[in-house]
Amino acid sequence: MDFIRRIFQKLRPYDCLTLGYLLIVLFFLVISPHPPSAALRITVVHGAAILGVLLLANYADRSRVLRRLHDFYPMLLFIALFSEFTHISTVLFPYWFEPLLIKFDLWMFGGSPQQWVIAHLSPVAIEFFAFAYWSYYLIIPGTLFLVYQKNYPHELTAATSRICLTMFTCYLLFMLIPARGPHHALPGESPLTIEGGFFTNLVHEIQKVGSVQGAAFPSSHVAVAWAMFFVLRRHHKKTSWPVGLMIGALTLSIISIGYHFSLDALGGMAVAFGINAALKRH
Repeated sequence: MDFIRRIFQKLRPYDCLTLGYLLIVLFFLVISPHPPSAALRITVVHGAAILGVLLLANYADRSRVLRRLHDFYPMLLFIALFSEFTHISTVLFPYWFEPLLIKFDLWMFGGSPQQWVIAHLSPVAIEFFAFAYWSYYLIIPGTLFLVYQKNYPHELTAATSRICLTMFTCYLLFMLIPARGPHHALPGESPLTIEGGFFTNLVHEIQKVGSVQGAAFPSSHVAVAWAMFFVLRRHHKKTSWPVGLMIGALTLSIISIGYHFSLDALGGMAVAFGINAALKRH
């Protein structure tokens, strides 16, 4: 019992958030009226991840490698957990909600945003939005690096916990409000029909590798990027404003290059701003 108590005393807030999410997914699999064929594999993976988080928290102070792994493991775990949504997006509800998202875009754009982009934006503008979309992969590690330099480990723990809270909120909503992106939900629509340059093609290649069926609403891409803006605003105000402008372009980019509906972007912003407001009260 003392060993178990010591482990739980060493858990950081983001460890608790990670363990909570892993357990909630297992609970959803148990109560699912139609569990996915990959349920057993997902259960084993989550069980191993739970054990790994507990052991890592307990032994992180034994070596520099384990300490760094404990600092940053959520960034790697997000990728593995995101890939599960091909199987678990509809674990609770056997239908998709994107018809509501499509109706909103019809009201706002008079049709598919992708067709509007092809008709109105130049390849240069599309390339800029693709760069803004790709900047997500710089904003997260860049922000964590700046925070790491500022006050380790307290501020890094706070920043990583905010990322986990934001990401896992989106992940849970993916299962509570299952929705697909335009390239899956609209017959004949493909982001690959939007042509640009280097960054446009790079984003297309990333999506080919990492895309899943579902996990569209709200956009975790947008939510986590704005979460990083709030972290930067606290620690590096001068840096936060140019990064904030890029995140604004990133928010538009998920629509303009065809991977999300407009409500996905608004939903991602709502998650990030809502969490920020809640955290400010404490």
